[in-house]
Amino acid sequence: MQPLSTPVDPADLPPPAAVRPRRAWALAGTLGGLVGLVGIFATATLTAPAEEFRGDNAAYVAAVADGTGHVWAHQAVCAVVVVCLAVFGAGLHRYLGAQEPAGSLVPALAATGVGLVLVGLVVGGGISTELFFSLGAAEEYDP
Repeated sequence: MQPLSTPVDPADLPPPAAVRPRRAWALAGTLGGLVGLVGIFATATLTAPAEEFRGDNAAYVAAVADGTGHVWAHQAVCAVVVVCLAVFGAGLHRYLGAQEPAGSLVPALAATGVGLVLVGLVVGGGISTELFFSLGAAEEYDP
């Protein structure tokens, strides 16, 4: 035998708690952009003597030889920006996926664009570091 139950009036129930959309991905994107912008300007002084020593590789190597701190700062900037933009790309994909009609290419295209920026940062950061440390052995690479 089943117990008798009284029907519940939906008006008597408390309203459901509002779900606040998460925006950490947007904050990560903003942080990545700011760190990248400030970091690029801060570490760009390493190549400042490039115009002055055009054509004189030995003088250029001597001018930037003490720039190891700039190179490591550039690597740290690249790493922070890559992590921030990875979070941003994932959040942007999810956000656009909820906004666009099902099957839309917009979320995938936006995430792919952010992914290409990530690849550029990883490759560019690595190449710049390799080039700097190759300057120490310029006689091997500069005929």
